[in-house]
This record gives sequence, C-alpha cells and structure tokens, in this order.
Amino acid sequence: MSYLERNSQLIAEVGTSLKFQRGKVIDENKRIRFVQIGSYESALLRSRLYLGLKEYTNPYLDRMQQRIPHELAVMELIAKKLPHHLPKLPACYARLLGKNGETLGIVMEDFTLGGQITPRKTTWPPPDIAEIFIRGSIDTDLFDNMGIYIGNGQEKLMDFYPIFEKSMEKLNRRRLHQARVERNLHLYTLQIDYEL
Repeated sequence: MSYLERNSQLIAEVGTSLKFQRGKVIDENKRIRFVQIGSYESALLRSRLYLGLKEYTNPYLDRMQQRIPHELAVMELIAKKLPHHLPKLPACYARLLGKNGETLGIVMEDFTLGGQITPRKTTWPPPDIAEIFIRGSIDTDLFDNMGIYIGNGQEKLMDFYPIFEKSMEKLNRRRLHQARVERNLHLYTLQIDYEL
C-alpha cells in the first residue's frame, strides 16, 4: 500500500470516527496557526491518532490551495524512494472543507500528542531526503523547518512546502506527480457540516 493509499483510507476512517473540536493552539506565527482538533483510536493504525488543524490567515489563504497537493506529492516521493522514513511522515494529511465548500485548512497528525510533548525543531532533515531532489533545485536553507524531534530519539517530518517556493518547475518536470494528486484531491479531503 502506498503512502497516498494509506492516507486516503485514514481520511475515510477519520471522517466516520471523530467530530473535530477546536482545542489549544499548539503553534502560531504570522501566517499559520496549528490547533488541536481531537484524537481517536485508529483501527487502521492500531493506535491513538492525534490530529491538528493547520490554518492560514489572510492574505495567505491562496498558498494553502497550492500547498496541499505539493506536500502530498513530496511525502509520496519520500515514502516511495526512502520507505524507512515512512514512520516519520504525518500518518494523516487532508484538506478540510467547511459546510459551504470553503477550504478551512489542513488536517494532519499532531506530533505533540495533543500537547503532551513539546517538540524541538531540528535544523536539517536526514541527508538522504535532500539527495532525492534534483541537485541545485533547492536552496538548502529551505529545509530548516522540515523536521522536529519529539523525544526518545524520534524525528518527525512535517513541513515540506518551502521546497516549492523556488524549485517547483524543476521538481515538477523530473520527479513529482502533484498533477495526479490534484486530480484525485477528493480522496484526500474531509468536509464538515458544522462550525469548528
């Protein structure tokens, strides 16, 4: 099962298992807010899955529309080329739509386990991840916030969008399949009919 296939199955499970409730803000900066929205016992993962909502504030909302398929394509590439890093990727990553079809944000695994741990940001992801991208297409500074340590020697990868800000054309031509992800975005989408 590919990363995207498992992600799609998890999204379907989340949609029938959890009603989101806005909780504590875990992280916030001038563009993005990440807030707890709940957890449940996942039959697919055989463990509790904690989820958060990554929200963009105006005028950055349009970037979220680009970010979702791009990040999914990067995660699929990492999982395919470097399967030993699969446990480091968000188990669940989905576009969240409101009752009128508006994009509310990105639902993704909450690596803080609902605020139980305080992750420490790393400066670099594993070297082999940088190597799968085209030489010279990525400014290495863009990797700064990709990974975090969550304790016990565990590292998680969570922020892939900066890769695209300078290198989308080259990556698109050679490695990534975000057009396929965009065509199937409904498979990676949740919609709620209530206020969050």
